[in-house]
Amino acid sequence: MGWSPRSRCQRPHDQYDAEQDIEFFGDTPDTYVTVHPSEFAVFFPDDAHAPLIGTGEIHKIVIKVPL
Repeated sequence: MGWSPRSRCQRPHDQYDAEQDIEFFGDTPDTYVTVHPSEFAVFFPDDAHAPLIGTGEIHKIVIKVPL
């Protein structure tokens, strides 16, 4: 997965979608993290992440917890 602080994202693809609570950017991530099978990553609202960038079969689950 790629990661950057949201504050560094400068190239939006579209407007923020409030209904789906999502926004896409074209910026290159600052760093990459390898998430192996049976592992997971936690991202906070100020984190921008790039999931589904690996190879092979990839599963993504999103759980949003109110802070």
